[in-house]
Amino acid sequence: SACPGSFRVSALSSTEIYGVWWSKRAGGRAVLLASRSDDAGGTWIAPVPVDTTDRGAVGCARPAPAIAADGSSGYVHVAYFLNATGGPGVFFAHSMERGELFHSPVPIMYGDRPSSTAVAAADSVVVVAFEDPNGERSQIALAMSRTWGHIFIPERPEASSGTPEAERPLVALRQQLVAVGWHGTDRSVVARVGTLKMN
Repeated sequence: SACPGSFRVSALSSTEIYGVWWSKRAGGRAVLLASRSDDAGGTWIAPVPVDTTDRGAVGCARPAPAIAADGSSGYVHVAYFLNATGGPGVFFAHSMERGELFHSPVPIMYGDRPSSTAVAAADSVVVVAFEDPNGERSQIALAMSRTWGHIFIPERPEASSGTPEAERPLVALRQQLVAVGWHGTDRSVVARVGTLKMN
């Protein structure tokens, strides 16, 4: 029942690997599942739910989730678009228990447009890059947390300002430096590097 093309992985070490994917359900809905391998992908623990609140009807026709396993904190972070009970939008969930339990999802931004996401983490700092689910043009915005993803600061700055279209975000984080990339209309990859202001 796994949706083709939705499986994403992130390695916390050379042997500890985490995966996340969409699994289709009846009525066009889907559940977001995750699993962990402790032997470099040889075997995997039983899948655990990340988010079961999907109320959409598009089945597998949805953006793949994003995942980041952080070696500093040991936490696993997931970002994704979902048509939840309170409305569609971009959401975030994380696990502090080695992927065996995910805490309740938090909304990053509500909006109707299905949006691709990316996530990066460095100890207490977590950054989610996402296609803004609102507006006429596709643009990349950021959500930032300095509390391991428990709370995100209210601002959602636009990273791709000045570009006509930006989609399929990429993000990397090292200390206070963040690199954000995206695909342009001509399929080129554009990247910007900046310093996080978390206060």
